[in-house]
Amino acid sequence: MVDISPGTVTHTVGETDVRNGICGVAITGGDPLRLNSSTTRFEPAQADAASTATVVGLALHAAAIGQPIAYAISGPLTMGSVLTVGTVYVLSAAAAGGIAPWADLASTEIVSVLGVATAATALPLSINNSGAVMP
Repeated sequence: MVDISPGTVTHTVGETDVRNGICGVAITGGDPLRLNSSTTRFEPAQADAASTATVVGLALHAAAIGQPIAYAISGPLTMGSVLTVGTVYVLSAAAAGGIAPWADLASTEIVSVLGVATAATALPLSINNSGAVMP
């Protein structure tokens, strides 16, 4: 799993598509988010089950339960110097809200691609919720 420092997650104004919602639980900046259909609030996504693996965006800041959250759905993001150029990054199954390199996925985990790193600090967000289960 990639250790993203929440304060380093930023977007490019005018290039990144940003939306807003309300948190159902505490969220950390950089968390991939899912929408809880029963509460219509946002929670960290996790690739361990089909019900939690659909990513709607990436949190741009931390927020507490019931507070507003801004999240990116596509476009350029800066995430600190924790990425490897050319690596495909996906939703992690290890922990809710985690991001991991493709190679970290194990069998039975759901594949939700977040994007391909173009620099050690750059992840152009291009979410693909494949629904595919790793063999």
